[in-house]
Amino acid sequence: MFRTLTRFPPLLPNTRRPVFQQASKSVGTMTQNNAGKVWVITGSSSGLGRLFAEVVLAQGDRVIATARNIESLRDLLQSDTNSEPRIHLLQLDVTSPFSTLQEAAAVAVDKWGRIDVLVNNAAAGMAGISEEVGLTSRTHSAFVLIRVEGYQRQFATNFFGALNVTYAFLPYMRSQRSGTIVFIGSRSSWRSDVPMLGSYSSSKAALTAAAEALSVEVAPLNIRVLNVLPGGLRTPNWDNMVLLPTAPSALLPISPVGAKGANQGQSDVSPAAKPVDSAAADARSVQHDSEQHIADYAELRARRLAWMYAQTGAQPGDPGKSAQAIVDIVNSADGSGEGTQKRGWPDLNMLVLGSDAEANIREKCARVLQNLDDWADVVKSIDID
Repeated sequence: MFRTLTRFPPLLPNTRRPVFQQASKSVGTMTQNNAGKVWVITGSSSGLGRLFAEVVLAQGDRVIATARNIESLRDLLQSDTNSEPRIHLLQLDVTSPFSTLQEAAAVAVDKWGRIDVLVNNAAAGMAGISEEVGLTSRTHSAFVLIRVEGYQRQFATNFFGALNVTYAFLPYMRSQRSGTIVFIGSRSSWRSDVPMLGSYSSSKAALTAAAEALSVEVAPLNIRVLNVLPGGLRTPNWDNMVLLPTAPSALLPISPVGAKGANQGQSDVSPAAKPVDSAAADARSVQHDSEQHIADYAELRARRLAWMYAQTGAQPGDPGKSAQAIVDIVNSADGSGEGTQKRGWPDLNMLVLGSDAEANIREKCARVLQNLDDWADVVKSIDID
């Protein structure tokens, strides 16, 4: 069910000028003044992103659908039943160097002359015990290369990927003094106490904070930001969850207390350190199976994996309804939405979707407020008299 990554390639600058794969229903073009918005949707190959594209096409707007593999989007061309082509496919990996994303943005804008809505939907779900996956190893050659492990790999897609795509398109929105940027976050940003999902929830929490900061900066330019926090949606996301490999540095035997270097801890790895094989690892700290893990987390890991396997098909949220709700909110900004025109724009630029997400966030808010009450004397004790 889950995919397992055993090796990540180093992230190196792309020195070659990218050649973007593109596809449209026909070679015809439309004038810039034709009615309807132009949407760019990342991660359109499946799940919520695919449904976004279908909903937008159904209302007569134009879509630039992107994915890492453009072949996974070909059937979307058949969803365009308009007399004039309203969908364009563009290959895009959100973890590409920023210069590559800038060129992709230029290609997208050139198609119809503007971009009205950017939906940052592309994301990756990665799971693993924090101590096992959250380390970074270095190797030395002519250049210093960083092998990206757990948290950094998760942030590369969910946080930096979304922000870099946004920054690639923002100059065009600033120039036209209009636009909407949608970030598909997660209720996990409010529910980070779920074992093995620390890298995922923290990446979404960081994205939520960045989106909120961006929203106040671009508001004077007539650019809106919508931070969407859905609960569990019935998509293939759990089937596509990546089980992160254990970082070699997490398996180094610890030094006895008082020994030289003991205070450095087991995550302090010299540049010349090599991955530790099972024979060299401390048997008390490492569990040996098809992949090495820290034995102290074995029971927790087994329980959480069983829970994850049971999630597919049990999610309470309808992704189709979610896509429609988000599109309606975006349309409400210019009065073209269905049933949302009088609601205005969500406060805090935040839209929670799903009763499970609502329950999680209400519970977290209640606990935070209770914490402030319980510790009020200490909270206020440090104020200058």
